[in-house]
Amino acid sequence: MKNDRRFAERAIHFVLAAGLIVIPMIFCNGADAFRLPKELVFRAEGILLLMLAAFVGVRPRWKRPEFVLAAVIVGWSFITTAASTNRLLSIDSLITILAAAVIFIATCLAAETVSIIAVDVLMIGCCVNSVMVLLQELKIWTMLPPSAEAATHYGSVGLLGNTNDVGTFLAAPAIAAIVLAVDGRKRRRSTRGHCRSMIVRRFT
Repeated sequence: MKNDRRFAERAIHFVLAAGLIVIPMIFCNGADAFRLPKELVFRAEGILLLMLAAFVGVRPRWKRPEFVLAAVIVGWSFITTAASTNRLLSIDSLITILAAAVIFIATCLAAETVSIIAVDVLMIGCCVNSVMVLLQELKIWTMLPPSAEAATHYGSVGLLGNTNDVGTFLAAPAIAAIVLAVDGRKRRRSTRGHCRSMIVRRFT
């Protein structure tokens, strides 16, 4: 039973890490090349995490402020969906909100047991999109064929597809990068020391 629980917990960490890497960089051919595939993978991640959490029997402490805030957002979303005049469109948005709440809670719980190296995983997709936005903004290179709007600032979208999404996506990682640059050296040293001690204990 303990082995099954440990496997499920590692699977949760793997799904979260895969989502952090894949979602920012996935796209497809078609009219909606960016948002649709990202949203589908985002929802799939939420479903997988919910299934794994049910298997493990995760019981979050719901009195934590961040979980209360998530519950309030979900509750309000249910109210606005019920009162919506376009119910189908609202339900579609509600599914994404529910997936976001599941991923948020899983990330908060996983952050309690993983090292600071997890932030490095987060930065992979951020760095790729940052470099692409800079290349597009400077008119050096763009991966997709340019459109009429690509000649303006609105063409600097990286692999996110929308300039608003670029700002929203890169804001939090930028803050995290600044914090780690200022205060992350000591924590990285302690993380390396902990990893070395684990390796020594395992092979001696």
